[in-house]
Amino acid sequence: YHFIYSKSELPNSEEEEIDQKSQSTSEESQTKITVKFPNYFPNEVVEETLSTAFNFAKCEKTIEAILRTRSVVGTLDKVFSSKEYFQFSLKVDGQKFKIKTGYLTVREIVREVVGIEQSFYNRLDEYETLIKLGDDKFSQTQKEAAFKANLLDEKIDEIEFGSKNPLSARILISATSKNFINKFNERFHNNDISTDFKIEHGCWLAINGMPTGICIHPFDDSNYSPYTVLVDIKDNSIRTELDSGRKGISPYRMKQISDKVFEILKDRNYIKYRRYIVEGDTRTRISDPFYIPYEKLNDKLKEKRYFESSLTQKYLPPLEEQEVLGLFIEIVAKNLLKGYELKILSGYQVYDGLYYYNLTESQDIYYSNDNQLGIHKTIFTNYGSSLRKDILIEFKRNLQDIYPDINNNKKDANHIDILVCWDVEFENKNKLQKEKGDILLERDIMRNVFYGVTHSLTVTGRQQALPIIELKKVLEILFNYTDKNL
Repeated sequence: YHFIYSKSELPNSEEEEIDQKSQSTSEESQTKITVKFPNYFPNEVVEETLSTAFNFAKCEKTIEAILRTRSVVGTLDKVFSSKEYFQFSLKVDGQKFKIKTGYLTVREIVREVVGIEQSFYNRLDEYETLIKLGDDKFSQTQKEAAFKANLLDEKIDEIEFGSKNPLSARILISATSKNFINKFNERFHNNDISTDFKIEHGCWLAINGMPTGICIHPFDDSNYSPYTVLVDIKDNSIRTELDSGRKGISPYRMKQISDKVFEILKDRNYIKYRRYIVEGDTRTRISDPFYIPYEKLNDKLKEKRYFESSLTQKYLPPLEEQEVLGLFIEIVAKNLLKGYELKILSGYQVYDGLYYYNLTESQDIYYSNDNQLGIHKTIFTNYGSSLRKDILIEFKRNLQDIYPDINNNKKDANHIDILVCWDVEFENKNKLQKEKGDILLERDIMRNVFYGVTHSLTVTGRQQALPIIELKKVLEILFNYTDKNL
């Protein structure tokens, strides 16, 4: 890497060091890496890990983004200078991927999403000039429209972090809408192949022109959430603070870099510009002066159909998790699902809702052909005339949406008492059963203790099957709802 970029002489081989003569060759200089694995691994964890890793390579857009933001393929030299950089080719299962070298900047990401470089500004030259001119000419209302930016970025070549043992660095600051980043991330899903990789805002580390994929500060809880800062340390000394796997940096250095980055953002008044970044101001989501709210929401409504029932929510299916939650609350409020008393709902805690389940034995509670959501009489014989306990309810639009949370250890399936979703069907259900042993069944009426439960899911790592209330099935039972109605 070093001698290619510095255009210096090739380092001596071991043979040359002992004065063993080399032979000339007409072959082109190149490095070819071939990786072969056995068909069977005795260790199941190894096989699953490799399978997950190679899923990245099955989607060209994903593997390109990974290589250009996490490896030497994403060299930063092109961002800060006009140096030539090496050619790189990748072949996966005989298919050649054309992957550009050079860091995948936020500017390039937004250009792909927007289509053209409209309202893209370099802060120091273009944007500062615009601000100074506008301050003299425009009213505040005119400024809100004139100063709007899809992207704002700046390159700083010489920055020092620390005073005792200073690190010399160059940084790239970018500001853009989180929505643009999310739209770009959607391309990392290819057919049935889904990955956890995504581009995110925050402060990221690079060393000697090579991005490492280490996030020093995600900016989640700061005033700089719409910003991305890439810090490229030019001193070799930083390497001593990383382990051999390039996975960590000392907390001292991380805080030092993070504090300096916030200082730079503050000194250069980036907090002032946040309000002009399209969708960047967290104080209001109406950042586009031409935003037409009815048009945006009616576009979403086209994905639904009208269904007549006694419910106020007549447009189905729910498209978002909050609509599932609202539908469940209305069904409970109309006493169509019995026994659920809301204690608290939260949009930022680990789990969505704490309910008190309070069901007393009565004739209208019993399961029957006329009350298919009810509880079998045998349950009360086994548990007593009353069922009472605090329960955690998790809401998801569809059953498959719970798996990313479980797989990424964001939620523990053992903590959830009931999962409420709109639809339990999904494409990879059979694959999930085959590979993980997770099985979805209709609920066992002789064992089910929760009113309205329609299914149960055997989940790896959970001792008992997870009760599920599929709202689509509930509406089918209560109002003869079918997809054909839509």
